[in-house]
Amino acid sequence: MKKILKTIFSIMMIGFCSVLKVEAAPETFDFQAELVPLSYQLNALDPSGLASFYQEMIGMSLLESDEEAMYYRLGTSDGRTLLEIFPATSEKSATTGLYHVAFVYETREQLGGVLRHLLKNAAIMDGFADHGTHEAIYLPDAEGNGIELYKDKPQEEWLSADGTVMMTTKEFPTVEIFEQGDRTYNGFDESVKIGHVHLVVGSIAQTNNFYHDILNLTITNNNDARATFLASGTYHHHIAGNTWQGEDLPQITDGQQGVRMIRWGVKDQAIYDYLVQKLDEQPYPYWIEDDKIMAYDNSGLLLSIEVVEDL
Repeated sequence: MKKILKTIFSIMMIGFCSVLKVEAAPETFDFQAELVPLSYQLNALDPSGLASFYQEMIGMSLLESDEEAMYYRLGTSDGRTLLEIFPATSEKSATTGLYHVAFVYETREQLGGVLRHLLKNAAIMDGFADHGTHEAIYLPDAEGNGIELYKDKPQEEWLSADGTVMMTTKEFPTVEIFEQGDRTYNGFDESVKIGHVHLVVGSIAQTNNFYHDILNLTITNNNDARATFLASGTYHHHIAGNTWQGEDLPQITDGQQGVRMIRWGVKDQAIYDYLVQKLDEQPYPYWIEDDKIMAYDNSGLLLSIEVVEDL
């Protein structure tokens, strides 16, 4: 990490970053997904401070706030919700929960732009990786919740003929992306969305049971016995779960600092009705609230599912 950052700052010092760059067209891929993560909720010990972090460091827009209730809603510049923050009633502990939420950009210019912005603002970063499927930057937020910022690579580079996703971990092209980055970071515009959610779970088998057998997501990669990756359509993954901190962790409790809920969208009523039918056949608790399916998964994590015609 230090070596990479030193290289970047050396480039800045010699003025290499003044090289003329050609703007690339946004790369949008149709992965034919039917169920995708839309937004999420966090419980925070300092809701105001956490909201400021996501505005100033990540580039979200503040869409709604209630100082008395310590509630904040943030998202894209065109008003699409990505994150809601509530006050926590207890501190984070060693339970199931959130590993990271990953936000996807359309261009390398955007990814390089946020890299420049993070370096300029001395952000604490956990690392970088080229996963074959996407190029990613990792960092914690102000309360230790994981964040991934990434750009997808063309599908032909990682999707095999039999539908298997070829994921790896290679060196992140830090200098190349830095050089291509927008000189002015414009934050989360209308193109930025949640690409996937990665969870800390209690059991890989039970996670596959819930998200594959019930929610009908495809297992795209299970090369690591302690992790699973699942997706809708032909994407590399919309959700992942790991037991890297151990199996059979206690379940997260209501009000605990960290993830509160993950909001999902399905593209039509038929899929929604199918999921209700599948949940009826399983022991997981669920209910319907304001036309949303509300359910607890195998790790005790709350999710909502609603029909969103324009995914």
